[in-house]
Amino acid sequence: MYYAGRINKTYRKYARYRDWLYDVDDMVEGMTGISLFELPDVPLRDWYEDGLGVVEAAERAISMAQ
Repeated sequence: MYYAGRINKTYRKYARYRDWLYDVDDMVEGMTGISLFELPDVPLRDWYEDGLGVVEAAERAISMAQ
């Protein structure tokens, strides 16, 4: 897995959607070199409210863009 140094963020609770979103963007950019915001739209708010981790959200966003 790519972000071994930040993997612990995957399992923590995020009090604010914005913090979670920025970490997902960091993860996507680290995996692809492209910002999350350059990919097609995905249901990010739904994923956040469902408790999806940062890594899984990033992987889903990338997968849905292909």
